[in-house]
Amino acid sequence: MYHDAGLGLLKGEFAIYRGEIVIKRLSPLQVIDLQRYPFVKGISAKFTEVVHARADLKTYAAELCSKMAADERLAYAGLASTHDGWINVDSDDVCGGTP
Repeated sequence: MYHDAGLGLLKGEFAIYRGEIVIKRLSPLQVIDLQRYPFVKGISAKFTEVVHARADLKTYAAELCSKMAADERLAYAGLASTHDGWINVDSDDVCGGTP
Protein backbone atom coordinates (compact mmCIF):
# COMPACT_ATOMS: atom_id res chain seq x y z
CA MET A 1 0.00 0.00 0.00
CA TYR A 2 2.79 2.45 0.87
CA HIS A 3 5.44 0.84 -1.31
CA ASP A 4 7.07 4.14 -2.35
CA ALA A 5 6.58 6.07 0.89
CA GLY A 6 9.80 7.79 1.89
CA LEU A 7 11.71 6.99 -1.29
CA GLY A 8 14.12 9.66 -2.45
CA LEU A 9 14.17 11.56 0.85
CA LEU A 10 17.49 12.93 2.03
CA LYS A 11 19.20 12.42 5.38
CA GLY A 12 22.22 14.68 5.64
CA GLU A 13 23.40 18.28 5.38
CA PHE A 14 24.13 20.79 2.65
CA ALA A 15 26.87 23.37 3.09
CA ILE A 16 27.57 26.55 1.13
CA TYR A 17 31.28 27.21 0.77
CA ARG A 18 33.12 30.34 -0.22
CA GLY A 19 36.57 29.04 -1.05
CA GLU A 20 37.23 26.40 1.59
CA ILE A 21 35.19 28.15 4.29
CA VAL A 22 31.66 27.03 5.14
CA ILE A 23 29.46 30.12 5.24
CA LYS A 24 26.12 28.37 5.81
CA ARG A 25 24.78 24.91 6.63
CA LEU A 26 21.31 23.84 5.48
CA SER A 27 19.02 20.88 5.98
CA PRO A 28 17.55 19.21 2.87
CA LEU A 29 14.23 20.95 3.61
CA GLN A 30 15.85 24.39 3.88
CA VAL A 31 17.43 23.92 0.43
CA ILE A 32 13.97 23.61 -1.13
CA ASP A 33 12.50 26.26 1.21
CA LEU A 34 10.17 24.00 3.20
CA GLN A 35 9.50 24.03 6.93
CA ARG A 36 8.45 20.36 6.94
CA TYR A 37 7.59 17.60 4.53
CA PRO A 38 4.09 18.17 3.13
CA PHE A 39 1.13 16.25 4.48
CA VAL A 40 0.23 13.72 1.81
CA LYS A 41 -3.49 13.08 1.57
CA GLY A 42 -4.36 10.07 -0.51
CA ILE A 43 -2.07 7.50 -2.06
CA SER A 44 -1.88 9.20 -5.45
CA ALA A 45 -0.32 12.39 -4.05
CA LYS A 46 3.47 12.42 -4.31
CA PHE A 47 6.25 14.56 -2.94
CA THR A 48 8.17 15.55 -6.08
CA GLU A 49 11.44 16.85 -4.60
CA VAL A 50 13.25 13.54 -4.35
CA VAL A 51 16.76 12.21 -4.94
CA HIS A 52 17.35 8.66 -6.16
CA ALA A 53 21.01 9.11 -7.17
CA ARG A 54 23.82 11.65 -6.79
CA ALA A 55 22.96 13.16 -10.19
CA ASP A 56 19.50 14.16 -8.85
CA LEU A 57 21.00 16.57 -6.30
CA LYS A 58 21.54 19.26 -8.94
CA THR A 59 17.84 19.25 -9.87
CA TYR A 60 16.82 19.10 -6.20
CA ALA A 61 18.88 22.22 -5.37
CA ALA A 62 18.40 24.05 -8.71
CA GLU A 63 16.65 27.09 -7.23
CA LEU A 64 19.30 27.60 -4.56
CA CYS A 65 22.07 27.04 -7.12
CA SER A 66 20.63 29.78 -9.33
CA LYS A 67 20.88 32.26 -6.43
CA MET A 68 24.44 31.49 -5.37
CA ALA A 69 27.38 33.79 -6.09
CA ALA A 70 30.00 32.75 -8.63
CA ASP A 71 32.60 32.16 -5.88
CA GLU A 72 30.31 29.89 -3.84
CA ARG A 73 29.73 26.16 -4.10
CA LEU A 74 27.12 23.88 -2.58
CA ALA A 75 28.17 20.53 -1.13
CA TYR A 76 26.07 17.70 0.29
CA ALA A 77 27.09 15.05 2.80
CA GLY A 78 24.51 12.38 3.40
CA LEU A 79 22.20 9.69 2.20
CA ALA A 80 19.12 9.18 0.01
CA SER A 81 16.48 6.51 0.64
CA THR A 82 15.88 3.81 -1.99
CA HIS A 83 14.00 0.52 -2.22
CA ASP A 84 17.27 -1.16 -1.21
CA GLY A 85 17.93 1.08 1.79
CA TRP A 86 19.98 4.24 2.23
CA ILE A 87 22.67 5.07 -0.36
CA ASN A 88 25.50 7.59 -0.12
CA VAL A 89 25.00 10.60 -2.41
CA ASP A 90 27.81 12.87 -1.15
CA SER A 91 28.82 15.62 -3.56
CA ASP A 92 31.52 18.29 -3.27
CA ASP A 93 29.87 20.48 -5.94
CA VAL A 94 26.11 19.97 -6.26
CA CYS A 95 25.51 22.94 -8.56
CA GLY A 96 28.43 22.12 -10.83
CA GLY A 97 27.31 18.52 -10.90
CA THR A 98 30.65 16.98 -9.97
CA PRO A 99 30.76 14.17 -7.42
